[in-house]
Order: sequence, then C-alpha cells, then structure tokens
Amino acid sequence: TSTKRFFSNMSSFILLLLGFIGIASNGQMMQCEFKDSGNSGQVLDLTALANALLTSTNDFDNKYDFTPCRGALTCGSDTAMAMKSQVDEPSDCEVMANWPLDPNFLPYLSVSEQRWTFNFTNGNPCGEDNEPYRFFAYFDCDGDVADYRVVSASSLDDCTAQMSIDTKWACKGEIYTTLPPEDDSISPGSVFVIVLFTGFLAYCLIGYIICAILNRKDHAYWDCEANIPHLVFWIKLPTLAIAGCIFTKDFILALMGCDGGSSDKNQDLVSNQSDPEVPNPFATNDDFDE
Repeated sequence: TSTKRFFSNMSSFILLLLGFIGIASNGQMMQCEFKDSGNSGQVLDLTALANALLTSTNDFDNKYDFTPCRGALTCGSDTAMAMKSQVDEPSDCEVMANWPLDPNFLPYLSVSEQRWTFNFTNGNPCGEDNEPYRFFAYFDCDGDVADYRVVSASSLDDCTAQMSIDTKWACKGEIYTTLPPEDDSISPGSVFVIVLFTGFLAYCLIGYIICAILNRKDHAYWDCEANIPHLVFWIKLPTLAIAGCIFTKDFILALMGCDGGSSDKNQDLVSNQSDPEVPNPFATNDDFDE
C-alpha cells in the first residue's frame, strides 16, 4: 500500500542521514600521533594532550594559546589551533596555526636533545606581504613532568612565535595507552544534519496535525494515509528522482554526440516502414488504394 511505501522511503532517508552523521563525525577525529620526519622511526604520541589547552603569558602581556591535537580556539570569526592575543584585549588576536594539518605534515626529532620541533606555516596572512603566520612548538623530553609543562612562549618577530613545552611524552618509548578524551565539539556538518533532521521531523509532525484537523470530518486522526503531509509526493519522489537521473544521463550523452541506443530504434522504424507486412501509421488513403 501507499502507506507502507511511505514508511519504507522514510526508513531509507533516515539511514542516509545517519550515514552522513557518521561521516561528519569521522571527519572530526583528532590527530595526536606524529612520526619523525627524519630517520629515527620514533613516534610522538600526544594523546594525553588531546583536550589540553597550553597557554603562556610573557612580560609584554602577550598571551599564547596552543591546542596540539585540534582547532579549539576562537579568534574573531576564525577557529585556530594556536593563537596570540592581548591579556587586556582578547579580541585583539592573531591565528598562528590552523587546524586540520596537512596530511603530509611531520615534525622533526633531534635524537641527541630528545626535542621534537613543530614548524607550523599555515597561520593566517600576516604583515605587509600577507605571508602565513609561522609558529614553532618545541616538545622536550622530561621524565619528571606528568603530562606537560609550558616553559615559555614568545614572539620572534611580528609574524613568528614559539612555545617550549616539557613533557614525558616526548621521551623515547612513551606511548599513551589510555583511551583519549572524547571530543565533545560539534562540526559544522553535524550542525547542518541536526538542523535538517529536526526541520524534517517538525514538518512531519506539524503537517500531520494540520492534515488531521482539516480531514477530521472524512478521516480518523490515526488515518496515516490521509493525514501524512504530501504523501503522494513522497511516494513518487524516488521514481521522479530516478527519472531525473535518466533524463540527465541522456541529455549529457546527447551533448557528447552519443545516441545512447536511439539510433537503433530509429533504424528499426525506418526498416519497418519499408516492410510491406508492417502497416505504416502515417500512410494516407491514396497509399492504400495503390
């Protein structure tokens, strides 16, 4: 029945939305393990700092914030992984590094010093030349530190800054074995899906109520087939979508000079017209008289 087809289509729609939410969630996974760009083969595991905010303020009231595994900072309308701001005027800020990182980004490990150097060159445009802001983050091995300790942060020039962090996770062989903290931030894709799904549910619920009130003389309130808003449209939507795809395919093939099988049909029509056993639908009375 039409009602069963409606609920079948709705189930497919909900499954599609859930799949989209899953894709959006996977896109928010944090990158907290970094391989050495050199030949040491070592890996820096910063999973313990997954939700940490590393911050430091210098003598000039410049505040430096850094979130190593995510872009959890806000500078005006921008999000950032690292930013510089003024203590007295937080709105006066600069994005030193953005998230996500380039997939090919790798830090460098100095094996003799056990220091990991991150050279971020993806900050917002800075200076007269609009070159990207550069930010250096140094992770030094210190087995006496729990997770991390920010040693210092400073600016090298107007468009370059650095931060030094002591952490036991920079030491060789240190691997974080506890599950990372859950990232409770919501991505823009997830917000879009939530708004879309909420609006669709509101449309179904409010539409059903309105249709039930308008149709109360002829149908019961629980008559789904009569009260579901635009039921015929939703039933025919998959068929219309398929027809639209087929039309688009044929249109593109026609633009490319491909007949898509229509030439064979035309050839059959021509051959049938020349066959005396097949009547010609366009023949006149004079043709039959002959």
